[in-house]
Parts: sequence; structure tokens; C-alpha cells
Amino acid sequence: MEQIVKIFVHQSYFIDNDLVVDYNVEQEALINISPKDWIALIPKGWSGVDEQVAFKTIDSDCDVANLAIKSVIMEKKCFQDVVKCEKHYQLMYISQHLEILGKSEYFIFLHQSGTCNCIPSSIQNETKDNSKQSRLSVSIKIS
Repeated sequence: MEQIVKIFVHQSYFIDNDLVVDYNVEQEALINISPKDWIALIPKGWSGVDEQVAFKTIDSDCDVANLAIKSVIMEKKCFQDVVKCEKHYQLMYISQHLEILGKSEYFIFLHQSGTCNCIPSSIQNETKDNSKQSRLSVSIKIS
């Protein structure tokens, strides 16, 4: 797949900060940027865009459209409780027609404080299972 949109990333980002995403649309691409296009944050190993962790729609303002390098800001509140440090992620530019027009290189998130607050997957799954069991037992008691 030819990449029409180039997304520039660093090797790592802090979970505690907003994510500034810089991108460039190829001049020869002849595509129209739409306010319905978005940049998605997706974990490595994804199998569909429905696995996106967070997303930000594109600003198609005329002033922004003429810039060579465009930027969007994903606010930390959209992803900081979902991403895990040291896990690989990538950004994708997705058109309103659900076409992937560009992908970044993989990168990781780190904690600025150096202390990991991420819940390991096994504990998170255990918590989800316990939550399901609690809801199930409550519904049985009520019935």
C-alpha cells in the first residue's frame, strides 16, 4: 500500500502528556482532507480499526490545509487510562471511507515519573471477570 499520508513519530511518548501528532499529506495524492477523517491510536497486532485505543478527527480548516506539516493533539484523557507502558502502538490516518492512508512507525509509552501505574493484563482480565461475576450474582439474587 502506498502511503499517501506520512505520520511523524518519536520512539516513545509520556503517558502523562497530550500526544502531538504531526503529519504530511503527499502533494500529488489528490485527496481531499475531510473533517470526517481521523488519526487512530492502535496497538501492535491489531486486526481491525475497531481496536483503536483513541482517535482524533482532522482539522480541515483552510488555514491548516495549506500547511506542509499539519498537527493534531490527542488529549491524554483519551488514552492515558487505556495504554500500557512498554507496549508498542502506532498511529494511522483513516479516511472517512475507512481507507488507511498512512501508518506511523511503532512507538511506546513511558511514565514520566518512572513509576509504572499500568495494570498488568492478567490483573485487568481478572478484575473484568470478577466484575462480571458480581453483576451475575446480583442479577441472580434480584430475580
